[in-house]
Amino acid sequence: MPTLLIVDMQVGMCWPTTGARNNPKAESVIGALLSNFRARSAPVVHIRHISRNPDSPFWPEQPGVELQPNLTSLESEQVIEKNVSDALINTGTGSL
Repeated sequence: MPTLLIVDMQVGMCWPTTGARNNPKAESVIGALLSNFRARSAPVVHIRHISRNPDSPFWPEQPGVELQPNLTSLESEQVIEKNVSDALINTGTGSL
């Protein structure tokens, strides 16, 4: 069954300090996909960036690290945390 991976859709992504974006409609498209997957009881995995830099909006315990309210996870959905920019680094070829 297909799984929806939602990567780095955190509150801090909307802050001006993260810079200009080339995907201004990302949240609405992802929200529609999320609704569709949930309606079909299909798996959803959220991947959240936890920065190692205390000046980052994604530093632990700051509001920017939280998932965006319209894309937040349900209790039944897995949330994976990462500390590097690439969500799939070191996953190995056998796990894809």
